[in-house]
This record gives sequence, structure tokens and C-alpha cells, in this order.
Amino acid sequence: MGIAYRACKDGSAKYPDRITYIIDADGRIDYAEKVSDIEAHIHAAIAHLNDA
Repeated sequence: MGIAYRACKDGSAKYPDRITYIIDADGRIDYAEKVSDIEAHIHAAIAHLNDA
């Protein structure tokens, strides 16, 4: 699953990257962000939802 969602480069990855996806009403990815700073990331995701 990590490979399908581009959170792992291949099956040898020890852990997947942390990525947030926001899915729209049609089931498409509306927003994706690789998480490096958890505190900043939650604010960015909420801001995106508020702008939508």
C-alpha cells in the first residue's frame, strides 16, 4: 500500500513516509503533503480545508 500511495520508493523501505491526503467528494486526491513538521502540517491541512 505504501508504494501505491507513493509513501515508499520500493518494497525494501523500512518505513513509509508520512503523507496526508485530502480526498474530494468525487474520490480524487484534492491535496497531498509530505509531512516533515507535524505541528505546521496540521495547520496547512486545516487551512486548505477552510479555503475549499
